Amino acid sequence: MNQETLNGLRDEFKKKKAEIKEHNKKVIRVRELMNDPAVKEYIELTGNNPQIEYINLNSIEIINDIYRPFLTTIKPSERNNIYFYLGTYSFYYHYDISEGGIDKKVAKDDKLADYNLYWNIEGGVPIRIPIDNSKEFEKNNVVICTYYHSAKDYYFIQKEFFANAVVYNQVKAKKLLIKKYHKL
Repeated sequence: MNQETLNGLRDEFKKKKAEIKEHNKKVIRVRELMNDPAVKEYIELTGNNPQIEYINLNSIEIINDIYRPFLTTIKPSERNNIYFYLGTYSFYYHYDISEGGIDKKVAKDDKLADYNLYWNIEGGVPIRIPIDNSKEFEKNNVVICTYYHSAKDYYFIQKEFFANAVVYNQVKAKKLLIKKYHKL
């Protein structure tokens, strides 16, 4: 992502953090007032008992709540070329018609494999790379994978990348992902 997008994400993070801090100050003040006998009497007479909760979010949880709208602003040319491996697939016509009209997930070294599916950590849509071009693609990009190659894992890693990019920077976020996850 470009620096402007990252700065926008950081500004939104600071704004959200300040809102939570202000909210929590009000919660503390309300709790202090609730100890005042006159306020207690007022609440008993009116039945108006304010139910206001303290918000206890850490920085990563705040970032996870705000980063998604920024995904649409990241142009493909601004991405860090970090891809998540979603699996190897074979076109449905290799199989019996009873399999249905959807491509089938196969082992990475399956002789019927037609393409690998990758998803950029910074958004976009999954891309199909033909098996013949997969080695070159994996050589030119950072491709990470997990045991299950699931979309759930993808979103978890995406959140992790954005949290680290806001807290540290994009270079360190990329290094942390490579260190933590298996690289193809």
